Amino acid sequence: MEPLAILKIVFFLMWPLLIMGFIVLIKKYRKNKGSGNSLWHH
Repeated sequence: MEPLAILKIVFFLMWPLLIMGFIVLIKKYRKNKGSGNSLWHH
């Protein structure tokens, strides 16, 4: 197997985990900071 192919497989496997971790970190940050003034406007 080529190193590039292995890197692609690892990337595709890790991508959902990275997204999940990022969302969890944002939720924790917002919870600690409080819902008053947040940088995220929906």
